[in-house]
Amino acid sequence: MATQAAATGDSPYLTIDELAERYQVPVATVRYWRHLGTGPKAVKIGRFVRFGLDDVLAWERNLHAAAR
Repeated sequence: MATQAAATGDSPYLTIDELAERYQVPVATVRYWRHLGTGPKAVKIGRFVRFGLDDVLAWERNLHAAAR
C-alpha cells in the first residue's frame, strides 16, 4: 500500500522495504547498494533512511541509459 502511495506522488520518500519491494530484491541488497554507493541517493531523516522518489526515478533512468 505505501509503495503504491509513493508511486502516485502521495509520499515523496520510499523506505528501504518499499525500495526492495519495488525491485523485488532482498532488503539486504538495498543496504549493500547503499554501502557501495551504487544505489539511489538516500537521506537520513532522524534515524530513518529514506529514498526520494525523484532520486529513485533518476537512478532508474541512469541504469536504462547505461544499458543502451
